[in-house]
Amino acid sequence: MEQVFRGTITDVDELKSNGDWSAISFEVTESDPSNPEYPQVAKFDYFKNGEYKKYADSFESDFPIGTHVEVHYNFKANDWTDKEGNERKFYKVSAWKVMKLQEEPASAGEDEGDLPF
Repeated sequence: MEQVFRGTITDVDELKSNGDWSAISFEVTESDPSNPEYPQVAKFDYFKNGEYKKYADSFESDFPIGTHVEVHYNFKANDWTDKEGNERKFYKVSAWKVMKLQEEPASAGEDEGDLPF
C-alpha cells in the first residue's frame, strides 16, 4: 500500500554525507487537517546513494522551509546489535519521493466572482 502525506515543510535537519551516500531528515506539517487545532506532524528520512545522491544533496535548496509538498513514504525496521551484543530494532519513516505542490488554493469565500450562481 502506498503511503502519501501532504503538507508544508516546517524543518530540515543538517545533511549527512560520506561521498557514496547522502541523507537528510525533514519535518512536514499536515495540510488541511481534520482538526485544525492539532495538525499531524511527520518527520521523514530521505536517503539517497549512487546516481540519486544528488537529490538528497540539493534537498534543502530544492525544498526550503515553507514549501508545500507531497511525500511518498514507507515504514522501515532495521536490525542491529548494540555494544553489549543485544539485538535491537530501530524504526524510521523513509521518504522515497518528494514532489512540490502548488500553493494551497484560496478558500471559496475569497473569490466568489467566478461562481456561476
